Amino acid sequence: MKLLLTRESVSQGDDWDAPHEMRYEIEAANIKEVAMWIAQSDYLPKNSDPLTSWSAESGFPIAVISHLWKVPKFPRLDPDMFAKKLKHEDGHLKIHLNHHYQVDPEIVLQVLRGYRYA
Repeated sequence: MKLLLTRESVSQGDDWDAPHEMRYEIEAANIKEVAMWIAQSDYLPKNSDPLTSWSAESGFPIAVISHLWKVPKFPRLDPDMFAKKLKHEDGHLKIHLNHHYQVDPEIVLQVLRGYRYA
C-alpha cells in the first residue's frame, strides 16, 4: 500500500518543513495495519509528555495513536467500514496526523467517537 503522510508541527524548530510530507510503500491490508505501522515508525516525533497523542484522519477520523498504548485505538469498531471514502492523492492513501498536546488520549478518542460519518 502506498501512503502519503502529513502531520502538524510540534515546536518552532519543527516548523521549517511543515507539513512534513512523506511518502511510503508499506505492507498493510487494512486501516488497523496502517495505523500500527504509523505508530511503530519514526515518522511521528517522540515526546516525553504522557498526554501527547496523534489523531489520524483521511477525510474523517480513523485512529488515535499514543505512546501510552501498545496499539492505536479507533473511533469506530470497524475502521475499514468507510475504506472507500478515504482520501487518495496520486495513487497514495492520504493521511494527516493532528497533534494533541496535554490532552488525555482517551478524551481525544471519546471526542472522535462523537464524529458523524457521512
